[in-house]
Amino acid sequence: MQPCGLSHRWYATAVRPSATMHRESRLRALWSTASVVLLLWLSPVQVETRNYTGIQLIDRNDELCILYEKSNIHDKTLGEGERLLRVMGEEIRSLRINIAEVERQLHVSAGCGAVCRPGSGGAG
Repeated sequence: MQPCGLSHRWYATAVRPSATMHRESRLRALWSTASVVLLLWLSPVQVETRNYTGIQLIDRNDELCILYEKSNIHDKTLGEGERLLRVMGEEIRSLRINIAEVERQLHVSAGCGAVCRPGSGGAG
């Protein structure tokens, strides 16, 4: 039976937070107790080694982040360079077409027609 005519879903979410919070507080207390016991059980050298290893892990993670940033910058630069190469390639192709058209008009105006070859220097 549902309380006050409310849906089961609402009732489940209304009841769950207090139980979850109680469980989380118990887990936090257990974890802090376990941490203290572990620190008391470990020798100072082991604690120092654990701390040093943790610091090394943080340093390696920072280095990894820097390397990812550099990689992203290189990828962006490479993409921009490839885009510029494509644009320049298209421009070169367009200019070659224009040169061929100008040479064709030159030969036609010189009276060569289809007989002259480009670069032959005139009628003949």
